[in-house]
Amino acid sequence: MDEKHIYKMLTKREFRRAWPFLPETLKQRIRESIMLGNPLKLVGMWGGHKESKTGMADYSDVLALDNIYRMTKEIPTNVEIIFCDKHSIVINGRTKFESNRYYFSLLPIVSHYGFKITRLSDIYESSYNIKIDDTLVSKFIPMAKKHARIRAEKAAERYLKVRISEKKTLEKRYSDAVFFTYSPPEMQFLMPTLPTLYIYSIKRGVSECPWFMEMPE
Repeated sequence: MDEKHIYKMLTKREFRRAWPFLPETLKQRIRESIMLGNPLKLVGMWGGHKESKTGMADYSDVLALDNIYRMTKEIPTNVEIIFCDKHSIVINGRTKFESNRYYFSLLPIVSHYGFKITRLSDIYESSYNIKIDDTLVSKFIPMAKKHARIRAEKAAERYLKVRISEKKTLEKRYSDAVFFTYSPPEMQFLMPTLPTLYIYSIKRGVSECPWFMEMPE
């Protein structure tokens, strides 16, 4: 399987929300994986709690993981999900119980597709002593009001501090990987500066994150 075919599969219209960030670096990652005979590393961040009545993984999670599987099934890949428990607990005021409940209900689904899952709290310790502009914070307050249990202004500020602070750690840990995200390109400044695929979640045209969806089978 050559570079052009793999790139075409990863950017297929069925899965592509927007064209990739750093496309030439993405192509380079593909070339390197072919030359070395290694699977292409794909890494994406996943919510650390489920906003539903049960708080457990449901059919929306199955559909989202299946979408990733369908995008990669013809390509030699290693897919890793970063379970963002730290975001849910530190930023949104969720409990460890709520985060663990979602994590353990998600495990068998992730395993079914042959993917790996890693808790964000196992990657780095909390460190977000940076200054964030108030204007930027104000743009994230509406989102915080929807998802946080602590004061929205504080949650928005924490969100930005944590996401920006963790970038370097993730860039170093996954320096040879390709990221994927459900976020739009405008949110790239919060993500590692690595080649990034902007993908739909459960099907073409749907970008809502599965952890914010409730879809009983």
